[in-house]
Amino acid sequence: SVELRDLIVTPLVLIITFFGAYIIRPYVTDPVNRQYFIPALSVKIVGAIALGLIYQFYYSGGDTFDFHTHGSRLIWEAFMDSPEKALGMMFSNGQHEGSFYEYSNQIYFFTDPSSFFVIRLAALFDLFTFSTYSSTAICFAILSFIGMWFFFLTFYKKYPELHRQIAFAAFFIPSVFFWRSGLLKDTLMMACRDCCEPTSGKVGGGWVIKYSICRSRLEGSGSVFLSWFCPGDTVLPANYRIGGQPRREPVV
Repeated sequence: SVELRDLIVTPLVLIITFFGAYIIRPYVTDPVNRQYFIPALSVKIVGAIALGLIYQFYYSGGDTFDFHTHGSRLIWEAFMDSPEKALGMMFSNGQHEGSFYEYSNQIYFFTDPSSFFVIRLAALFDLFTFSTYSSTAICFAILSFIGMWFFFLTFYKKYPELHRQIAFAAFFIPSVFFWRSGLLKDTLMMACRDCCEPTSGKVGGGWVIKYSICRSRLEGSGSVFLSWFCPGDTVLPANYRIGGQPRREPVV
């Protein structure tokens, strides 16, 4: 939950974040898209903090606090007690052990591998943010922003004349910067999906990354809308037409 120490740590995290952003910006932007870099990062951070405030003061709880207050915070407390206990929890694979049971028993998602992955990552950030919710949420927002910036650049390179429309779709739609910025699974999905680019249509373990398919097609004759209409487990037929040309191999 949002606490008094958030008011102390969070401003420091914001200063470091924007200082780093201004240093990095010249290397990842050009004169046209540079105007979107800081505003896009800013709305991501605002969305992450706003999500926490709404969950705390309107919903009085929710997944985001289950990941932090009832999740990574307990690993951080275990670390303050004994780093060995914290490391044991991080690599426990959902198994309670006597050395850290007093902490792991309080984590709601301790036995849920996918949810506990979010908690593990949040716990790593907690070490640097002193387990302040808003600061850890900002770290998640930064991850999401990095992924979305790659997403934006992919479409921008193909359609530079549509930079305003692409920037709006990637960064400034409320459902994107609110629900895909906070301390949630969705944020990590957005960050990882948009950073990944497989070398072929097949991805290990049967995963299909919609954006990556779209990116690989954009570099050829792909459709801008492919990623929005193809569910993640879609297998496109061999004669599926993209950009007016028949495909010679299925996308799996």
